[in-house]
Amino acid sequence: MTNYFRTLPHVLASITLIAGLLIAPTAFAKDPKLTISDDGYHAKYVSQTIPDPIIMKAGETKTVDITFKNVGTKTWTRGGKHISAYTEVPRDRKSAFATSQWVSPVQTALIQPRTIAPGQTGTLTIDLKAPTTPGEYTEEFHLAAENTTWVKGGYFFLKIVVQENKIKNEIKTENKETIDSSKEEIAAEEQLVLKARKALLSKKQVSVKGGEKVKLVVGFQNIGNQDWEKYALIANRPALAAATEQLTFADQSWTSHSVILEKEKDISPKGLFRENIFFRAPKEKGIHTFTISPMVNGEVLAASVDIEVTVTQDAPDHFQEPDFDTNKEVKQKEPRLKREPKIRVGVAKNPVEVGEAFRFRYLDDQVIVYDGDLPRGVLKEKVMGAITANTNGTYSFKGGDIEFTTNQYVRVVPKNNQHATFLTLNYSRRVKWRGATDFNIYRGSLEYRKTVDGHDNYYFINEILFEDYVAGIAEASNLDPEEFLKAQAIAARTYAYYIQQKSNKHEERFFDVVATTGDQLYLGYNNEVITPNYVAATKATRGEFVTYDNDFVITPYFGHSNGTTRSWTSVWGGSHKPWLVPVSAEYDLGRTRFGHGVGMSQRDAALRAKKEGKTYNQLIKHYYTGTELEQFYK
Repeated sequence: MTNYFRTLPHVLASITLIAGLLIAPTAFAKDPKLTISDDGYHAKYVSQTIPDPIIMKAGETKTVDITFKNVGTKTWTRGGKHISAYTEVPRDRKSAFATSQWVSPVQTALIQPRTIAPGQTGTLTIDLKAPTTPGEYTEEFHLAAENTTWVKGGYFFLKIVVQENKIKNEIKTENKETIDSSKEEIAAEEQLVLKARKALLSKKQVSVKGGEKVKLVVGFQNIGNQDWEKYALIANRPALAAATEQLTFADQSWTSHSVILEKEKDISPKGLFRENIFFRAPKEKGIHTFTISPMVNGEVLAASVDIEVTVTQDAPDHFQEPDFDTNKEVKQKEPRLKREPKIRVGVAKNPVEVGEAFRFRYLDDQVIVYDGDLPRGVLKEKVMGAITANTNGTYSFKGGDIEFTTNQYVRVVPKNNQHATFLTLNYSRRVKWRGATDFNIYRGSLEYRKTVDGHDNYYFINEILFEDYVAGIAEASNLDPEEFLKAQAIAARTYAYYIQQKSNKHEERFFDVVATTGDQLYLGYNNEVITPNYVAATKATRGEFVTYDNDFVITPYFGHSNGTTRSWTSVWGGSHKPWLVPVSAEYDLGRTRFGHGVGMSQRDAALRAKKEGKTYNQLIKHYYTGTELEQFYK
């Protein structure tokens, strides 16, 4: 579908560090580029017992267990090559959270158990002791095999929020009046107060045309003694002497005419938040005052900021203010599908020569081996299987204690876990813009069979659950904005379902979609590993599809346009598709079109999300005109 790619193993969003009243600049955690001298040492982060952010009181001690999987070829052992983690960014810095459990202030304890073979998991236990200064911290680490090499994929970080430790003094005295008086004083001191003050405002006045969009950075600080559990930004509606109630500062990115945004996020005392927002100049000429107030825990606080907005001329006639239908009843629809469907992907054509065995190994489940529809036996986990297309048109299978020859095809299905992964041992797939990663691990079932399209080709087919397929699509970068990644996931999911249900272009090859950009670039499990932000976006939009006139539709996308997308008929002819008509893509202006130009421009969409705060549903509805979003399955 596109060649708009960028990759990075793990990216952490910017975090504002707060220590007392000192506000540090925004910091970014990046995977340090360390020398990997032995690729056989390769780890994959699996989980941690306390999710980020880890909340601690000043001086408190907590223990977090982090699980890693050995996905390399070398066994992790004790002795001179033991695995532990060293502090990073900067390298070998003394951690403020180190305890006596650590080897040193720059090195954690060793990973357990003593021996961890390839495919097995180990646990890194890290004791943390919070420093006395409240704030938000990012502790970055990298696994290392002692005296040998840094471990590939071994970068990780912990986000830690240290809160003030309020100690209640016990007052003991024999004088009752003194006790009562002291209690009253303590109660007065401990009364919780919500209070805020302006911390940042990028503009105090603007002069613009009616309806013009303006970017603003605004921030507020918690100067009370009560934690903020959620906050919102509230706006006024402008008044004009001759004007009407219809004037507004609202942008389409707002929640309503008066609510700019709402977020659930903990802000401790002395902490702050900053937000990039957009507003629209009122449509009528004049001088207006745009007032923004913080609403915390449902209470509007007396800490508003004012921006003088001079509208130099009325908005053009075609300008329309955002329409927020706050009275519209939201009805829960029953999902169209009772369960998540599967999809068949043609991964490789003739992956090996006729007469040569196609070898594989399932990594985390037993599998049932089928002769066509007839089960022939169970192949144990991690035992190699081999399928051979013979020159006489038959197939042979050999693996464990299973061996047979058939005129049918060979199919291998996980016995217990539909998400099980398998490794192709003699089929390698690399994509140059994705670096040195070998995309040879897939989830779900494996099938090997000959086409009936007259070309006598054999295909390695991967049948997989829909969400696992979408997570394996490599059409976006891990660095792209979150809302764009969600829009990308929905477009990819809808496109595949449309091709599966309404197209028969691969019918004679026994699969639904091909794994190349002829449909969508599908790279399987290893794409999940290198693009975790995209995987999170697929999970956040699980089961969501694009519909037009209550029917799912085809949703093509491409790299970038020259400022305007193209219609379906202008590129491919055929019947008119009203959801695929030209729309503006202003962030592509001045560029040469890259791709077919129909549907969503990935570059323009990513920049709309980043610079204008567009949500994924707003992006989808912009590029696919007149469409809606619907969750087809839970």
